[in-house]
Amino acid sequence: MPHVSGAPNRRGLLRREQILRAAEELFGTDGFEATSLRTLAKRVGVTHAGVLRHFSSKEDVLHALLDRLAEDPAPGADLPRAADPQRALEAAARTRTRSRAELYTTLLGEAVPSGHPAHAFVERQLRTGRARLEQAFGDRGADALAVWDGLQVLRLYLPERVSPPDVLAARPLHRRHGAGEAETAAWITAAVGSARGEGRTSGHPAVTAAADRTDEIIDAAARAFARQGFQATSLRGLAGELDLTHGTLLYYFDSKEALLEAVLNRRDRQADTAYITPVTSYDKVYNVYRRALHNEAHPEPVALYSAMLCEATDPGHPAHAFFATRYTRVLDTLTTEIASLQQQGFLHPRLDPETEAALLTALWDGLQLHSRYLGDAGIPERLLRHLDDLIADSVPTERRSDLLTRAPAS
Repeated sequence: MPHVSGAPNRRGLLRREQILRAAEELFGTDGFEATSLRTLAKRVGVTHAGVLRHFSSKEDVLHALLDRLAEDPAPGADLPRAADPQRALEAAARTRTRSRAELYTTLLGEAVPSGHPAHAFVERQLRTGRARLEQAFGDRGADALAVWDGLQVLRLYLPERVSPPDVLAARPLHRRHGAGEAETAAWITAAVGSARGEGRTSGHPAVTAAADRTDEIIDAAARAFARQGFQATSLRGLAGELDLTHGTLLYYFDSKEALLEAVLNRRDRQADTAYITPVTSYDKVYNVYRRALHNEAHPEPVALYSAMLCEATDPGHPAHAFFATRYTRVLDTLTTEIASLQQQGFLHPRLDPETEAALLTALWDGLQLHSRYLGDAGIPERLLRHLDDLIADSVPTERRSDLLTRAPAS
């Protein structure tokens, strides 16, 4: 086994630092699984053996980076000692560099399998962060942590539009209104329970045998991308899994990028079956709830979306433009809809529509990412509770329930 010095000299410390900086960038852009020590050595400008003088393995490099991530200001680290918990979150967000955000986000998407060397770290970070935030925000602690991570992801795709500290500074994460928590929880529980019982949003059927070879290839690619990411999946490996030659697979898809595009487009088409055609002014808000119920019943597409979303944060990734465009479309739609509902008197007049669109999107994606480690977080209920916070105090309880969860018109 290569010797790793316990007390490196100054030159050794500098080289070690170079290796860690390069690894932070490579693991953040390409992922841990897709990065080899030889690739890392080439980036640093040393030989493979040169890296092994400082780190005994790729896992050793990763653990050194995880130690650094653990030292970063974390959401909830100063809570509940802080006089203003939300200002403490805002301050922590201002210290998070893009490189660290990219590394953590990539690991959040990649380390879901329990055998991944970063799995225990990510799960521990999530559980610790949630527990700390619950001390300050009560049962909204899970929502606060989801918003935190979701805003970091949004920032990586739309840095000119979304600034996590500015969004967190805009308003309290939990806006209390006239309705009691118990009353609100009762109608949300009843509405979601009824929808689940009726199977109202079953959407597309469960995946069955592929209708043709193209669908079979897309199915296999979707599973591979969700399991190990795009960068770590090879066309040759995929062809072998399907008992095809590499040339045959290329007949259907001439590149891995073309296959990725087909996978993502099909995923969006399937998810769109959860929506109703907007008729009234609040149908697009209602569609948020429908989509959440649909996702709950179809975890495989959610796993694919989450894995690709976290992997493609680097602008050079072939799926980056897909998600950046998608986020732009989602934020534009929600901003317009929230502004319209404000004008009609449904939502609180002092809310900023752009901020609310970012918070809702961040909460939704954050909850989905966290649920892959922590289990079901009752995402439809949490989204409804968040939306209920936005409704004007003058709107009675029965009207709030109808606004957010009404059955689609027949």
